[in-house]
Amino acid sequence: MRYTQNLHSRVRRHLASLRLTGFDTQPADADKPSPTREAVLAKYRTTPR
Repeated sequence: MRYTQNLHSRVRRHLASLRLTGFDTQPADADKPSPTREAVLAKYRTTPR
């Protein structure tokens, strides 16, 4: 339980810092699951043509 509380507080602080730098964030952003490593790599990986 303590780990979950710490995680949520870190996410809230991170979202607050994004808002301060000009990014548009919503409270629902904290509830979205993070993408998997494979999903991120697949998005940014370029295929040779």
